[in-house]
Amino acid sequence: MFNKRKRSEKRARKEAKAVTKHAAGGGPSRSEKAGGGGGGSDGGTTINTPGPKSPSKKPVAGSQRSPKTARRRLQPALSAEPDVPGEELLIPKRTCWIEPVKLAVGDSIVWSPSGLATLCTNKSHTTDLQSSRLLEYALRLSRRTEPEIFARVLRIEKPAAHSCVYKVVLHDTDDVGKKPYAMPYIIFSACACAQHIVPEACFDKSRGKWHEGDQFAMPFTLSGIALRADGAVCCELWEGRIYDVDSSHGIFESLKCMWYEQSATTGLWFKTPIQLDTSVSPHEVRPSKLHERWCQKHGALPAGRRVLYGPAPNLAATVMDNIDITPKDDSLDEYMRTSLLRLSTLESSEPFLCPVLLSEAAYHAVVSDPICLRDIEAKFEASNYSDALADFTRDVNTLIENALDANGPDTLVYHQACELKKEWTRAQKARADSMHA
Repeated sequence: MFNKRKRSEKRARKEAKAVTKHAAGGGPSRSEKAGGGGGGSDGGTTINTPGPKSPSKKPVAGSQRSPKTARRRLQPALSAEPDVPGEELLIPKRTCWIEPVKLAVGDSIVWSPSGLATLCTNKSHTTDLQSSRLLEYALRLSRRTEPEIFARVLRIEKPAAHSCVYKVVLHDTDDVGKKPYAMPYIIFSACACAQHIVPEACFDKSRGKWHEGDQFAMPFTLSGIALRADGAVCCELWEGRIYDVDSSHGIFESLKCMWYEQSATTGLWFKTPIQLDTSVSPHEVRPSKLHERWCQKHGALPAGRRVLYGPAPNLAATVMDNIDITPKDDSLDEYMRTSLLRLSTLESSEPFLCPVLLSEAAYHAVVSDPICLRDIEAKFEASNYSDALADFTRDVNTLIENALDANGPDTLVYHQACELKKEWTRAQKARADSMHA
């Protein structure tokens, strides 16, 4: 068992190195079932509620040499030699014990229709949900149009033998005349996705707390779940940064994020393609004490702008924390120059600086009009835009669309493209505001 674990570690770290090099992501998400069923021990009146998520072993969607599998990387020892020549050792993640929150009859809760839909469509739980005879009704409930629904717990029924699905009977708090309804629920130690039921107190405490640019930590259950006598679960804390907050459909998975690991050699943080869980909910995360201590010692990290790249064709990287991206005047050339500066100096722009190799057949099978920031910059420097504004805008839009089309939403490069698109939208809005000022 130990040797198998070591081989998995070595293979996963090799894959991570290849993925980092070719800008396509893969790694742990909430899609691996973390443990066995949760039946029988709560007396039918109390069950565990939202807690840490579980790692993933699912295939990775992506276009640029994504690994065939994205296995969970184990924590490397600081004193160990790298498995791959030149591979950077990582500082091991911190571990913590997460005590289970209890859900009992009479509790006020909030549940998410989109979260329930995620559970119903998760292949890891299809058999259990079908055997519970709740799947069809739960799918109908998941089509409710409210972003979140406030309800009260009326009854909790234990899972059947060899099942992990609880039956929770609820009643909406804002509609006294409506009939009670039942839905499936799986405790976090057995659930393969984010949980759709949250205690109301936890929901209220987390609402509006997180913003773009915030650093956070989030617990994930380790492979081979360790449980304490009090039901607490041993987890490791992953460090992340929020690049967007989209609560237009409720706060469930409203935080769009990227994940970071820390080099044991230099102590610097870098984005990791191993972690695929790029949409999380506010009640799942906590402030990052590790980042807070690091920033107190080294200074705060700039919001997304970490590296400055030189002009084409060299694109030499130099460290640059404070970059002036304000146009000097309202001319079109200055707008294009500063827009390129905004995009090419964004931390997430690295995969889009240079052309994708022709040997990347999967990418070119999807993308018929490849372009990169280097190409756009070269055309701008050579004044090769006949209709400057329209052609420049079309090229940037094409670059972003190519990245989104060629990479699945569970890859790092896809979310880097999303952040690039957000910065491009800001640049266009700044231009429009200045023209109407």
